Amino acid sequence: MRKLVSLLIMFFTVIGFSGCSFQKDIPVGSVIQFGKYNIDTDLSDTESIEWIVIAKEDDKLLLLSRYALEEKYFNTEEWSETAVTWENSKLRDRLNNEFYMTAFSDNERQNIILSHIINSDNSEFGTDGGNDTDDYVFLLSADEVTDYLTDRKIRICEPTPYAQKTYRYIDSDSSDEYRSCMWWLRSIGGETNRFCVVDTFASSIGANGTDLSVPYYVRPAMWVKTGNYKNYKFTATEWDSVYYDTEETSRSLPATVVSAAN
Repeated sequence: MRKLVSLLIMFFTVIGFSGCSFQKDIPVGSVIQFGKYNIDTDLSDTESIEWIVIAKEDDKLLLLSRYALEEKYFNTEEWSETAVTWENSKLRDRLNNEFYMTAFSDNERQNIILSHIINSDNSEFGTDGGNDTDDYVFLLSADEVTDYLTDRKIRICEPTPYAQKTYRYIDSDSSDEYRSCMWWLRSIGGETNRFCVVDTFASSIGANGTDLSVPYYVRPAMWVKTGNYKNYKFTATEWDSVYYDTEETSRSLPATVVSAAN
């Protein structure tokens, strides 16, 4: 049974992953470090990716990247008359090949589950969502956002410094006092070649979606196995109290964060 995420909690945990499976009692709402990618603007090295645990089912966890990792077209820059679905999109191909092979080690890939992904028709307009797929890495659907991300604060997403380098479609003047962005979902929109997005204020997901001529931000998701693990952790008093220092390769922690190494 799905467990809904609520971030109306005082503390959360960040857990570092070292090649084993994740422990079974990691709570929904935890932040896990798993895999490496370009996070800051120094492209000479990669940094740990942070993932939010948004659901637990049996012996697996559903992870969603805490930050948007890059800005990409859903398919291609050029308009195509060929109907695009999640199944035949270039973004799906990238996530399950280039990203999957680049961001994770051999040991880490052993813990990522090949998941059966349901690609529903658009409930309002009836647009064909295409065939279901089997994916290691995927985008959330509009229904999954509604089911799992019940707190608006977790829907609002900030790009990493690396992803911010283009500065497109980021709201830097929001009331939430940090840079939020629009991020892709895999759900088909009101017609072919339109797909749904979460907007910068995360207030709603329009069923008509947006056309594919514009690149938006990518927030990958995946199911991983649970088991034993080695970790370190820290606690914070606010969800958004951890930030990236764009001038340094290491992550910076504000004074509100208390380190508690295990």
